[in-house]
Amino acid sequence: MIDFAIAQEEKAAEFYTCLAERVKQSDAKAMLHKLRDFELELKAMLQEYDYTEYIGENPRIVRDLKLTDYIMELIESDGLDVQQILILASKNEKITRDMYLDMSARLSNESVGSEMFKILAEQEDGHKRIIEEELEDAFFREI
Repeated sequence: MIDFAIAQEEKAAEFYTCLAERVKQSDAKAMLHKLRDFELELKAMLQEYDYTEYIGENPRIVRDLKLTDYIMELIESDGLDVQQILILASKNEKITRDMYLDMSARLSNESVGSEMFKILAEQEDGHKRIIEEELEDAFFREI
């Protein structure tokens, strides 16, 4: 599960890099770079995680980890405006947050692994709020 989460953070960082290359507005570009950096920080946190904390722990449900339910796809976004890009970014943050909450639920509530996934979910939720605030600002700038 940790390796999958690391791969998802890499994909999220690539996603924001890709979106930043497609926007012209410097403030939106800076925000996307900031989000990329957040994702790279979470990746580093996961890489530094001590796996021995939950190696012996059995997830509650082993058969279907739903990992493929959370795979984010990089899409072609050349024709998207800033608002559309922000909406897409917000949706991806929600997907990742939900993934971490699901991973946390599959481990016992008292485990360090479960707590780590809850913290990661909170981080992703914070990223989503940043995006939504920028989206709101972008909306009111256009009015």
